[in-house]
Amino acid sequence: MRIGFTYTALLLLFIVLPACQEQNPITLQEEDAIDEPVMVRLQTSPPETSRVQVFKSETTLDVTGLIREDEMQYPGLILVMGVKSDLGGGRSRLSYSSIMLKNLKDTVDVKGGFGVYRDFRYIDVGRARLDQTEFNVAQVIVQILSLQLINVNVGVVHKLGNNIISSARQEVSLSSTWEYTPRHTYVVSAEGKNRIGAFALPIQSPDEVTITNIKPQEYVFRDEDLIVRWNGEPGSFVRFIFSSYDETTGRASHPFMVLETQSKARALRIPSKLLKLIPSTRNGKHLLSLVSAHRTNVSLPGYDYGVLLQAASIHNIVISLR
Repeated sequence: MRIGFTYTALLLLFIVLPACQEQNPITLQEEDAIDEPVMVRLQTSPPETSRVQVFKSETTLDVTGLIREDEMQYPGLILVMGVKSDLGGGRSRLSYSSIMLKNLKDTVDVKGGFGVYRDFRYIDVGRARLDQTEFNVAQVIVQILSLQLINVNVGVVHKLGNNIISSARQEVSLSSTWEYTPRHTYVVSAEGKNRIGAFALPIQSPDEVTITNIKPQEYVFRDEDLIVRWNGEPGSFVRFIFSSYDETTGRASHPFMVLETQSKARALRIPSKLLKLIPSTRNGKHLLSLVSAHRTNVSLPGYDYGVLLQAASIHNIVISLR
C-alpha cells in the first residue's frame, strides 16, 4: 500500500510540475477581467435663460471627447485627435488638432431682442506647428440665431484638419494636411505673440481604438448589462459618452452620461441600472463615444490659466437604446 501510494504521488508530481512551469498557468474567465466604471456623471441641460440659440463652429464632444466640466476647468486646450465615426451607411474619419486659449479677462457681450450672449475671446499664440506642419489660423465665428442670423467674431484659434463630420451616408476623409498617427510623440510648438511666450510641448498619441462588439444602429437593451469591447491598447484616460444624436448633422447634440474607467482589459461592463438612467430621444438613437487619451495639465509662458494637453483616439458609433 505504501509503495503504491509513493508511485501515485510521484505520478501526480510529474503531471503537476510541468503545468506549474507554463507561462500562463491560470486562465481567468473573460468576465473576470471586465471592470465597471470608476466614475459616472449624469449631464443635465443648462437652464434656458433667454431665447438665444447659439451654433458654434468649434469644439464638439464627439470630436474632442471633452465635456463642459473639462472646458470649465481648462480655459486653454491643446488637442491632437484621431476620430472615426460609424453612423450607419459608411464610416467617416478625420484628424484634427487645435490650440485654443480663452482670455478670461476679455469678454464678448452681445445684446439684442434674442437675449444676451456672453463668451470669452481667444488669444493668438503666433506662428504654431504640430511637428513640422504649420497650423492654420482660423477666425472663431459664433452664429446666434434670432430673427436674423448674427455672426459674432470671438478671436482666433490655430487648427489643422476640419472638425465637421459629414452625413452618415458619406465615407470621407476630412484632413488633407496631416493624418493622426498612433503611438507617435507629437510636439506642439508656437513662437509666441504679445504676452504669450514661445513653447514646445511633447505628447504621445495612444493606439487607435475601435469598438468591436457593437454594430452601427444596433439595438441595446436597458434591462441588460452592456459589455463594450474594443481593440487598441487603452490610454491613461478612458471615457465613454452617451449622447443624443442629430441625424441631420451626424453629430452628438447633448451628452447624457459620462463613464470613466481604469480598465486595461479592453472591455467595460455598463450595468443596466445605469443604462436605465439615460434619457430617451425622439428618434430612439444615441451616439456612443469611446475616448482613449493621454492627457496632462501644462503651463504656458504668459498664460495665467490651466491648459489641457490631450492626444486621443475616438470611436463614435450610433446605437438604438431600447
